[in-house]
Amino acid sequence: IEEIGRKIANKCEGLPLAIIEVAKILCKTQRKVESWKEIAESEDPLVITIDDDTHISKTLSLSYKMLPQHLKSCFLYMGGFIEPTSLSKSMERMAEEYLVDLVSRNIVLVCKGSSRGRIKTCRIHFLFRNICISEAQNQKLFHVIKKHPNNFPEGTNRQRGLCFHNNTVLGFKGVHSLMESVSTARSLLCFGPQHQHPLRVYLDFPPLRVVEAVTIRFYKFPLQVIQLVELRFLAITYDGEIPASISGLCNLEVLIVHRHHESLTSRYAHACLHIEIWVLRKLRHLKCMEDGFDGPVNILENLLTLSGVSARSCTRGVLGRMPNLMKLGIRIESLHEAVGTFNSLGDFSYLIRLESFKCVVLNPGFGSQDVSFTPSFPVNIRKTSLMPNLEVQKLRWHAFRGPEWETNGGEFLGLKVLLLEDLDIKQWRAHETGFPPLRRLIIRHCYKLQEIPFDIPTLESLEVDYCDRSSAMWTREINKVVRDSGNKPLKLRFNSSWEDNKRKPKP
Repeated sequence: IEEIGRKIANKCEGLPLAIIEVAKILCKTQRKVESWKEIAESEDPLVITIDDDTHISKTLSLSYKMLPQHLKSCFLYMGGFIEPTSLSKSMERMAEEYLVDLVSRNIVLVCKGSSRGRIKTCRIHFLFRNICISEAQNQKLFHVIKKHPNNFPEGTNRQRGLCFHNNTVLGFKGVHSLMESVSTARSLLCFGPQHQHPLRVYLDFPPLRVVEAVTIRFYKFPLQVIQLVELRFLAITYDGEIPASISGLCNLEVLIVHRHHESLTSRYAHACLHIEIWVLRKLRHLKCMEDGFDGPVNILENLLTLSGVSARSCTRGVLGRMPNLMKLGIRIESLHEAVGTFNSLGDFSYLIRLESFKCVVLNPGFGSQDVSFTPSFPVNIRKTSLMPNLEVQKLRWHAFRGPEWETNGGEFLGLKVLLLEDLDIKQWRAHETGFPPLRRLIIRHCYKLQEIPFDIPTLESLEVDYCDRSSAMWTREINKVVRDSGNKPLKLRFNSSWEDNKRKPKP
């Protein structure tokens, strides 16, 4: 009972009001494991709507009613996203400010922060979830479908959005008949388990502006999308070529095309984005695993994010036509591609607004051949996954190989955050001036790592997840060095799967 009680308390997500209300329910429940388990495993320990005549409903409703109008709209739209899946924040600065405001009011919870201290993923507090959904339906913002409906409630045909929290219901023929009645829909959000079975998605909504259907695998490109001239946001999973007719979506701002398979080893391995992609002048974010671009013809001055494309596409002739690019993510699949690519990627300095660069190697088995790569980045670069202003460095999944990593002084003069994950490194040695401003160090799944540099006096936070047994020892040692230098004790997070994980380092 006590262990189950802790799980129930954790679901209250730190809100005293929720704990009190759940405790009232438990007092009226039989003191049996089965009864408490039922509450612990329920999606919401409390089901509250904005129309409930209860103290807690009135209290929460007041919190909602006191929000400024612009935050009300943001809050209600978040209710359409499935729980407990986190909602990735918008990259737009104004949207981020709205999220920060909602977080400060304890209505939205931050699930994951970025390495630069910003919101990466977030979700609505469970207490507000049903209030949010019920009020959104009252405001005709959207209708949520969690299971097969025999019919839609009265007024659904005037809703501006449909949200499927279980996309498998789209397999029922009757659902499409019901969807046809909602001719005013401007948003279609499909969530649920990701599976390979095809689902027919009704898309014949002329006013549709948002299609979020990444969890649904399309075996053929949904050509109905091409008719949606008002479309701003399109996110799907599809392994084929994007048709040239996509150029008709002149209002499109976000295009995300995931692949069912991470590596393009199919007959589409050399698929290219058609020249028509350059017609989408309003495009702001493009994430698509394609091998290249057909010759650029226009300047995409609004494009801020380009992600998932083959490295050999990233020539100056292509990227030079994206003058405001802030985030670039490329992929490399073979040694032959790597050698040629690194030679052509020598200079990014012309991308004067570039802040983040990520390079993913899908086939790290390059053997022992040396590849020389000394890229030139713009002076305002802040984050890279592969320079004096570099602030964030992430080395993941065999980003380099070998038992020893030795860094010299003057190489990372601006580095504030360093992540080492899934590397075969054994010893890490650094010059005493190697990381002068380093504040946050994260080490994950480096099972062979036995030694790290202790002389990092500026360190404020150390996270060690599932490393060698000796990690507890050097975690304590580096914490002692920081304290002896007169700084505050480290913020420590230590997780271990070893049998002696109870001997965790003490702050």
